[in-house]
Amino acid sequence: MTKLEHIALQLWDRNTVIPQANQTLYFDVRPAEFARKSKGINLDLATDILDQVRGLVLTNGILFDFFASVPFGGCPFAEHAGRLFNKPALYIPKNYHGKLGPLPCYAPERSAVPLLIENVTRHGTDLVAVVEFLRENGYAVQSAITIVDHEMGARGRLERLGVKLYSVFTRTNFFRLLLQREQITKATYDLFTKDCVAP
Repeated sequence: MTKLEHIALQLWDRNTVIPQANQTLYFDVRPAEFARKSKGINLDLATDILDQVRGLVLTNGILFDFFASVPFGGCPFAEHAGRLFNKPALYIPKNYHGKLGPLPCYAPERSAVPLLIENVTRHGTDLVAVVEFLRENGYAVQSAITIVDHEMGARGRLERLGVKLYSVFTRTNFFRLLLQREQITKATYDLFTKDCVAP
């Protein structure tokens, strides 16, 4: 079993993938952070996920100086990733009205290059907002990483802004791994991947 298959099975077993009544999906990878506290789970799931993030960074030659979290799901992973890479993590505030900012006083100098990180990406609205916010504040945003890309159009939106989106999983390959491990049926795979869109 590959590490990616193992992570997919852990996410599935921990009910982090929730089928909705309207046949859409809700991925909630935040419980991965509490893997060590869960009875019967010995795998530090968050660390394994971030090992995959490190692989994406190294394989694709992503150059960056700090992590910028996409509120609010990206914050825990930005913190863990910062420790793993020995890089600072910038938490971008978001108020109750959905407005980003102001930029925290500890923000890196404007010549520093951010790598955006998010837990789950759907249409890309939050990622696009963070890209625009950081660029308005003088940062050159070129790359973003998400744990799960729902394949609902975010990749294409970001590419049109000149930002490359990398993902640990796409919805398609996540369910393909489950199908290969006989955790779901072909009918379930078809149901939950039928509306995936090209970039």
